[in-house]
Amino acid sequence: MTFRSCNAAMRYRTIDGTCNNLHKPRDGSFKDTLLRLVPNAYEDGKSLPRFNGFDGYLLPSAGEISQKVLTNVSEPALTSLTNLHQVFGQFLAHDIVLTKTMKTSSGGNYKCCKDTGIDETLGLRGEPCYPIKWPNPVGDHGCGNFVRTVGEIDCKSHIREPINFLTAFVDGSGVYGSTKDESHSLRSFVGGKLTKSAHDLLPARGNPHDKSNCILFTENDFCFDAGKLTISAHALLPARSNPDDKSNCILFTDNDFCFDAGDKRVNEVSGLTALHIVFMRYHNLIAQQLSTMNPSLDDEILFQETRRIIVAIIQKITYHEYLPLLIGPAAMSQYGLTEPYSYNPNISPGIFSSFSAAAFRYGHSSVPNKWTNGNSRLPLGVMFQRPYYIQIANGTGYDHTMKGMLIDSSQEVDLEFNKAFQVDLFNTDAFAGNTLAAINIQRGRDFGLPSYNTFREACGLPRLNSFDNGSAQFNRLQMVYSHVDDVDLYIGGLSEDPVTDGIVGPTFACIIGQQFNNLKFGDRFWFENAQSSGFSQGQMNAIRNLTFSRVICDTAKIERIPTFAFLHENNSTNILVECSDNTETPPSMNIIRKLEPQKEDETMSYKFLRATDFEYVKLYFLYHQCYYSSVDVHKSQQNKGFIIHFLIIEDEATSKVYI
Repeated sequence: MTFRSCNAAMRYRTIDGTCNNLHKPRDGSFKDTLLRLVPNAYEDGKSLPRFNGFDGYLLPSAGEISQKVLTNVSEPALTSLTNLHQVFGQFLAHDIVLTKTMKTSSGGNYKCCKDTGIDETLGLRGEPCYPIKWPNPVGDHGCGNFVRTVGEIDCKSHIREPINFLTAFVDGSGVYGSTKDESHSLRSFVGGKLTKSAHDLLPARGNPHDKSNCILFTENDFCFDAGKLTISAHALLPARSNPDDKSNCILFTDNDFCFDAGDKRVNEVSGLTALHIVFMRYHNLIAQQLSTMNPSLDDEILFQETRRIIVAIIQKITYHEYLPLLIGPAAMSQYGLTEPYSYNPNISPGIFSSFSAAAFRYGHSSVPNKWTNGNSRLPLGVMFQRPYYIQIANGTGYDHTMKGMLIDSSQEVDLEFNKAFQVDLFNTDAFAGNTLAAINIQRGRDFGLPSYNTFREACGLPRLNSFDNGSAQFNRLQMVYSHVDDVDLYIGGLSEDPVTDGIVGPTFACIIGQQFNNLKFGDRFWFENAQSSGFSQGQMNAIRNLTFSRVICDTAKIERIPTFAFLHENNSTNILVECSDNTETPPSMNIIRKLEPQKEDETMSYKFLRATDFEYVKLYFLYHQCYYSSVDVHKSQQNKGFIIHFLIIEDEATSKVYI
């Protein structure tokens, strides 16, 4: 694979994440492989899924673990965090990691379950299929369809590593996409704005036949598209460009459509869709302000400057508001997440396989059963893959969804899952009787993740020598595991008691903490890197002072909101504030007000030593030793000095000559 040469003076990060690290341009980029926090535990040490336990016998099936250990609860224990916290975690996960399952040679889906029964050893023979056995069938199924992820075999070690189909950086790829084609499809190319649909929602999917991850109820429904931004009244996300593509998008009415976005999972649940709309609207709001204050800037500069600001805001919310409540202040300090920023080119920003397949799937346990939407309390299963609940009543479903997430609470992170994830959503032929928990366990084995105890040891935590040494929930695991060293990372992590002032246990806090350390200090374009980000100290302070609550106020019709949106209101530390405060000059606009005049990346002054005898002299401009433009200088101007402004965006150079 070849890569373009990297320009150290680039003002903007590339869409696909390349050239963030100048010496290792592929690190953290689109289609980079996942990394290992500890060595793999593949059955053959190279690529076959983890299959056997400590004593040499088969591990319990993921289906058996899901049925016997995990509890389906209708009224689970709740946290002090709003539902918005766990939804933002899903939005963030969809910004930094996406693995895909293998396809047939014709691009179709593998069907791993046969009428003749289940062959659990398929995965051990190097097959794409690795089905899940269910001792007590869920619904009518005794076999759970499961296909291995797309991987890349290292040419030196011959070890299989899953591929990440997103950029690893916290860079708003869920808003803007991870490839140039995705990004272009989501832009309006007018005033630096993104495309949108009616009522200021996300755009419809660009391919009307693309219904992936979107189920349509009526002929007027469409799938949202994230990352595409067209302009229309009351903008929602854009619809998919192919309105007939309703795969995994359920439409209720003739007016519904599937949304589109930078990450195609945008339609999974209405809360996730709403967050995509938040940042699409905020992008367009800032782009409009920038354009008003800097009318000479063209669409490209307006888009890139706005994108730079949005990415900075997402980074701030992630590290200052979201993560401290997730892993607690001790882990924030232990893993350097509160330390001043200093770029380290020796840190790889890639995603850990243990983070992708286990630790950051903690949120599946924290999703509540019912969601407030207007005057209704809707079961999660009803809203799954249905953009209708955003589009309803001229797009006011978006506002109801945002308000509801501030009212509802996240569940505790434990071995209790809501009924939708354990039964309702997977009791269909499409999912072949699986549960979300079983899929997560099987994915960890597919990735060759070592046991839970191995990760405890790597995190400096004591190994558990018996099932009685852990929490009360950990004690339940002896119902299915014959040895403590057989416990899968995902299940072991969920069973831990939470850290102080956090919601995950110490093992997940360790993996998450190390991951986000790498994503911060291994990102050359981190917003606090003045040299690369281009932000002034005033802009950085404005970004640090901006709260997610303010962003929501600027993008939704909400009257009052807690000071910190991830926590429920109280009368002392998190009071309700009026969204109408500072309406004329929202605090968020300070970021733009402090924006310095646009500067070209490079400015050089020249003059002719003498006028020539030629009528015209042609000046040629080279970039990376390649010709890209020229200008003719008339004889009458050859006795004057001239200035050349070079502008480099995503490694593409343009120039302007002033004589």
